[in-house]
Formats: sequence, structure tokens, C-alpha cells
Amino acid sequence: MKHAYLSYRSSGASWLGDLPAHWRVVELNRIGSFFKGGGGTKEDETVSGYPCVRYGDLYTRHDFHIRESRSRISPERAAAYTELRYGDLLFAGSGETLDEIGKSAANLLREPAFCGGDVIIFRPEIDIDATYLGYAADCAPSRYQKSCMGRGVTVMHIYSRELKKLAVPLPPLEEQEQIGMHLDRATARIDELVQRTSSKGRSSQVTGTVGALIERLQEYRAALISAAVTGKIDVRDAASPAPGVSA
Repeated sequence: MKHAYLSYRSSGASWLGDLPAHWRVVELNRIGSFFKGGGGTKEDETVSGYPCVRYGDLYTRHDFHIRESRSRISPERAAAYTELRYGDLLFAGSGETLDEIGKSAANLLREPAFCGGDVIIFRPEIDIDATYLGYAADCAPSRYQKSCMGRGVTVMHIYSRELKKLAVPLPPLEEQEQIGMHLDRATARIDELVQRTSSKGRSSQVTGTVGALIERLQEYRAALISAAVTGKIDVRDAASPAPGVSA
């Protein structure tokens, strides 16, 4: 990992720790607005049409960002759904555990897209890099905050009134863009290494060793994301490779 910033100050939040002195900490309600998504059912899904993000996809398909869509709906049914904008942040309103509640991803689709029900949408009202926001809103410190906001016994729920208080680090816009680009490159390399390691494991007898290595890579990936979006490392104009992967 790269070196730290030159100057830090307290963030005022134990789950964020110290931040670079020129960064801010903001609650989402201060930089945008929330509203509920709504729409039809899975019976509306078609082979072609507009992309549609359903809340379950936030758990199973989208990791920090929405870059493609599993399901599509016809233009005729789209009017019954909530239309998304590029840069919207989508939260799953329910889940099975507190550790997973409020799983989120930033919409990076440039084409018209829609979402169904049980999705909470945050729409920024300031200039903010969507890639950075996706990482910041679902990194480990943010997941910890969301786990404290969840409610329920059998099925967990989270609501916009709690998510409004989700606090994220906010560097200057240019740094947001640099952090987002760096993490895209770094996580792609780690994911490639995980895939290669997994493929080798299926053809070998050392599955336990392979599984341990994959777990370490995934832990490194999560730690790298959290460190970058909380300013514990300075990745500006950098390209820190994953262990065992050349830049």
C-alpha cells in the first residue's frame, strides 16, 4: 500500500478514525435526498428492454457499483417502475442479517434504467464522483454504521430516516476520481487473481490451501478499499498492485 497523507485530524467518529486534514465527513442527508423505489414483479422481466435493478440483485450481483443489469423490463412496463439516474446510490431495504443490511451500490449505467420495490434511493445534489461514492458507502466503516441502524428479528429492515445519518468521508472531487480509478484497477487485479487461484484449486488436491489464499485475497481487497476511502493510504496517481500481481 502507498504512504499515508502528510497531515491528519480526528473525524469525530470511532469507525472512521483520523482523516486527511483537508477531507470532510458528511452525512448523506446534507448532500442529497432520499426516496423509495417501486415497481412491478419479476413477471415483468423480458429478454430485452430497459435495465431493471431489483433489491435482491444488490446482494447477489452488484459489488459497490451497478455496471450491468441481470433483468430487463419492456418500455411499456417501465412507467410502473422508478427511473434511475447515473450516480444514484441504491440501498437494499431489507436483508437476513444485520451485517448485510443496507447493502448498497452506485448506479454507473449511462442508459435509461429502473428499479423495483424495497430499494431506497439516494440522489446526490452536489458534484460527487459516483465510483468513489459506491466504494465509500459500502466499505467496512459504512457497513458497520448500517448494521447499527438495522431493525428486526427474522427479517432485518433499514429505512431512509436512518440512512440519512450515514457518514462518509468526502475528499475533494479530483481526489475522489483518483481514488475511484485506483480502486477499480486494484480490485480488478485482485478479482483476476482470485479467479485464477480458484480455477487452479478445482484441478488440484490442495483445496484447503487454495481456499485460505482466496480468503486472504478477499480480506486484502476489503482492507484496501476501506483504507483508500478513509484516507489511511494515499493512492493519488498510484497503482498499488495486489500481492503476486504485477502492475
